[in-house]
Amino acid sequence: MWAAMEYLCTVCQQRVSAETVDVGAGLAYCSGCDARVALQTLSAVPPGRVAAPSNTRIRLERTPQRLEITLPRGGLRGVGCFFLFFSTFWNGVIWTVLLASLEATPIIEGPESAPFADFNASFDTFTLIMLIPFVLIGLITASCAVFLILSDCRLVMDLHAHEIVFERRLPMFTFSWKYSLARVTDVMLEHTYTENGHKKYGVGIQLHDSKPIAFGSSLSDEEKQWLIGEITDAWLQYRASKDRAPAV
Repeated sequence: MWAAMEYLCTVCQQRVSAETVDVGAGLAYCSGCDARVALQTLSAVPPGRVAAPSNTRIRLERTPQRLEITLPRGGLRGVGCFFLFFSTFWNGVIWTVLLASLEATPIIEGPESAPFADFNASFDTFTLIMLIPFVLIGLITASCAVFLILSDCRLVMDLHAHEIVFERRLPMFTFSWKYSLARVTDVMLEHTYTENGHKKYGVGIQLHDSKPIAFGSSLSDEEKQWLIGEITDAWLQYRASKDRAPAV
């Protein structure tokens, strides 16, 4: 995981590469100092806002007190594609083993098998019970694949209401989560999954004492940078308004 913001070393005034920043450990590598330094000693430089990519399908609406971002259905890309291939492989293996066990020949056959009938039945029952957790994993991953492929994504930052609303929407259902804007600590590229040894990133909103809000792993790098700039700008606007608010 690495932050999308750039950082400036307060000791040598050199820019610190974002790829060396480990937000979880609170450390970064400064080439000017040739040492690992604490993030507290760095000065954050927020990413600037950039123009929207010309071919984007993302809908973004911005007012002084509200930012709304709607992403189209993920389709066969990103995390949805990963879950689809994983669940297909997993379910193929598990159901092959399950059906084979149901059709399996008893361990002991022939006239002499009568005394062992209970043993054969117990063996089949034990095999089926052992397979239940694996079948459940397959069903869960298949459900995740369908959900991620068919759902669209909506993020609303309401500065007036001091909250973030994140939604995953299917044609018949909407799953919604609400967070206080005061809990936001950073906006970054967030590691969402690993494919063939390569880490894949999406847009991430880091929250205090909670998992980040992560989405958009299938987006292009230009779209991710655009959204990070817009979200960061709205977040900094909120922080500035809080600093200006008179004490009660």
